[in-house]
Amino acid sequence: MQKFVISAISEDCPSQADADKLKYLFDCYDSEFNHKFNAQRFPNEQERFANWLAGLPSAISLPCYYSDIIDLAKELQEVDEYDTKTEKRICENYFNFMAFHIIKINNNLNK
Repeated sequence: MQKFVISAISEDCPSQADADKLKYLFDCYDSEFNHKFNAQRFPNEQERFANWLAGLPSAISLPCYYSDIIDLAKELQEVDEYDTKTEKRICENYFNFMAFHIIKINNNLNK
């Protein structure tokens, strides 16, 4: 997951080190979305970050179409097929799932 996330971060980042790319991503998030109004609207950091990701920021290139999201999930979980109910659940929780993992990776790299 870490390799996928790091590779999805914009090439505009001046450094290609993993920790620097994540810092660049979170700097963009802070300047674009993580302000007082949104902190009140979305008190949970993960939910706030997921909402920013759902706006398709240019700082990171994540799949956004259902078919691409399902293909990514199949690749990450190494499965061939999902039933319709599972596909729907994956798509509904996609940005929250990505937010969780990006925050976790950032916390691990920037201890």
